[in-house]
Amino acid sequence: MDTMDKWINKQKACIDAERAEEVQRCPAATGISYDSYKGSQTFATSLQSAPTAPLRLLQKAGYAVKGLTILQSQVMASSRTPVAQLGRQNSTLGADASGFHTRDIVAILDGRLRLICQGIVVSFTEKAIGVSLEDGIEIADLEAAEPLVVFRAGSDLTFKYLLANMEHFKSYRIPWDNGKEMTSEMAQVRRKITEVLLGERELEPLSSKQWSHKLDIPASLSLNSKQREAVQCMSAASFLSVIWGPAGTGKTTTLSAGVALCLLNNPQTRILVCAPSNTATDNLLLGICAALRKLNGKTDSILRLGSPARATSEAIYPFLFDSRLLTDYASELHGAKTDFQKAEQAYKRIRTKTKTTGDKKALYEARSEFYSARSNMIASQRDCGKRVLATARLVACTLSGTSTSLCLRAAESSNGFDLVLVDEASQALDVSLLGAILLTKGKLVLAGDPNQLPPTVLSDRAMHSKTFSLPFINRITSSLVQKAEEVAPEGVQMSPLVMLEQQYRFCQQICRFPSDEFYLGRLVPDDSVKNISLADFLGKDWFNCVDDGTLSKNPTELFVDTCSMNLLEAREEGDQSLLPQLSILNYGEADIVVKLVDYFVSILSRSPKVDRPQAAIGCISPYAAQVSLLVGRMDAHVAKGLEISTVDGFQGREKEIIIISFVRSNDEGDVGFLSDVRRLNVSITRAKRLVVIVGNSITLEKDPTLKAYCNHLMSNGVILFPEDLDSWATEYAE
Repeated sequence: MDTMDKWINKQKACIDAERAEEVQRCPAATGISYDSYKGSQTFATSLQSAPTAPLRLLQKAGYAVKGLTILQSQVMASSRTPVAQLGRQNSTLGADASGFHTRDIVAILDGRLRLICQGIVVSFTEKAIGVSLEDGIEIADLEAAEPLVVFRAGSDLTFKYLLANMEHFKSYRIPWDNGKEMTSEMAQVRRKITEVLLGERELEPLSSKQWSHKLDIPASLSLNSKQREAVQCMSAASFLSVIWGPAGTGKTTTLSAGVALCLLNNPQTRILVCAPSNTATDNLLLGICAALRKLNGKTDSILRLGSPARATSEAIYPFLFDSRLLTDYASELHGAKTDFQKAEQAYKRIRTKTKTTGDKKALYEARSEFYSARSNMIASQRDCGKRVLATARLVACTLSGTSTSLCLRAAESSNGFDLVLVDEASQALDVSLLGAILLTKGKLVLAGDPNQLPPTVLSDRAMHSKTFSLPFINRITSSLVQKAEEVAPEGVQMSPLVMLEQQYRFCQQICRFPSDEFYLGRLVPDDSVKNISLADFLGKDWFNCVDDGTLSKNPTELFVDTCSMNLLEAREEGDQSLLPQLSILNYGEADIVVKLVDYFVSILSRSPKVDRPQAAIGCISPYAAQVSLLVGRMDAHVAKGLEISTVDGFQGREKEIIIISFVRSNDEGDVGFLSDVRRLNVSITRAKRLVVIVGNSITLEKDPTLKAYCNHLMSNGVILFPEDLDSWATEYAE
């Protein structure tokens, strides 16, 4: 068995384990009634055979949301089924929806838990879940049943795409025509990427010839030296390059500049950009548009594939496939549609008349014209759609979208893409990357940060398989960094890996620990943020609530160490099989977080420089139960803009103040999955001016990295004990 076969078999075994674990983690709500359900019996049977859990517990796990109404609905040109945007009129979805992902299959019920229909999640924001409804269900059916309950029922679709991609990958045939061999150009690129992916080949330094072709990077793009080097690397690399973008370093700006320059300098080049999530994909697309405008370039050849309901910003709408189709070919499509409507009306009229006259010849002629007009309309839509796909020079979609028919048809028109860029690649499993690799005929660019959140892996088998769970970009980065450290300075060559080193988010003090611990000591703040603090809003001596002259009056790091009190974690009652983090929370830490939020809201509200005090604050906890507890305790603040979420919910975000509740506090020193230090890194680097840690140092110090962070805080931050906050409860509570 060769290396490829071994790799494929390991991936398949892990996918099977993931699917089995997914089933176990997607129980149905207890007490569902199926009496009035008229949809797929296969779906009903799967729910009836699934494990069950109370709706309240599913909400705490982030798997169920109730009290929903239809905020918006739509049926676009490429959609065959209606899409409903389900949300709450006056509040966000909150932690109840933290476990939902696009492509999840969901069950929709009324308030009495009577099953109405199934659907597929096509978009997800903090305010709404976009659900594509099953055949035969209309928006009116849901409106009549409001308020609605939605719970997650898992998804087979993603696993099917992954397995299909592996078969295409193994066969070395083009994915849009599995019976056809790829071109020699594409086969050569695929072979090189595959060898690196399977560990059979190291990614080599760029040659002096490659690097000598200097790219003209206009000053209007406002790139720093490392960002310019990254853009140069994207252009010069032969088949694979890596852009390592730590938090706040302007990765999206850099990638956007590189793509925009490639489009303008190479008129025949076609580019595919993608990311694991719709949010990351849309952010990158908008960044590219902004870069093109700075360079006086046009955006009329940009195409965003995916359901309109998945768009995370209205600015994306003009680039959607449906919008391009209806805008660029309006007259052609209108004519075909008008002919169809006329034929349809004539057919209906004659069919009604035939019931009394019996003129079957006229009926057959009208029916023939109706079918002919319908065929012409469908053919016109297909032809126009084909032209939209073929003329797009930049195509954007999610990683899962690379396997859809529209993306494959877009690739077919040029036998693949000259440049494929995958952003947030550190959140992508190898099997998820295959869809993008399969469409690459020129260069592949992987961008992301190996020290931020990893892909979601559920099963122990898959988690312990580095072949499956460790992303491609992480392996490349580790190898290239090690290789660079082994080379003497005089032997240094231009690496196909560029790390962005200048960050524009958080102050120098907050930057120190992540820089030293995760980024080789190379991450530095730009002068524009180097010395920022809450003093910019509140004055230099704002922290005066503790009577201790030795403490800083303008801290950027606070540590409320609960080791002095018996604030032990608690376990939520009920089944703990849904999520490891579901059952653990800490009531004592929640009390402290509430006091802290009240305090910061109070002092920020006195500053004329802060319009919405709550919106300047974010609360993070790794545990969903703690998030639910905090949301319930501070719903008034949440209504005014306070954000409370898990670490995953805050990736890519930032706040002036971040408060982190670590939760774990036990006699055994068990830190659970806090030992995944990437979560620590993401949590810390969300804060711009102040990070506040609430945790038990005795428990946290059982983990080496958490111990190092506690030591850092004790040496550089302000240390408080819970009793120091007792006086705050009455003084600052609203």
